[in-house]
Amino acid sequence: MTQRGKHRATGREEGSRSYVATERITGHTGDGAEGSVTVQHGGLESDPATWFGHIVPGTGTGGFAGWSGSARIVHDDQGAYFEIELA
Repeated sequence: MTQRGKHRATGREEGSRSYVATERITGHTGDGAEGSVTVQHGGLESDPATWFGHIVPGTGTGGFAGWSGSARIVHDDQGAYFEIELA
């Protein structure tokens, strides 16, 4: 997966930061679909329950054409990844 985008963050103290981002993601799914899609996401660092994300309608290409739904960023021991739920 590759991604390019813009991120905006505010706050300097741990636990009081927030961000919003728009990213163009290119990759493939486990079943072999390949394409790109634009995702907008953000939230408050201190409260993962506020983290949000969605696929921008009409931005999918290739095997991702027609995609819509949520796209929350999730962090684990290996780093960050998108958890996509198609509508």
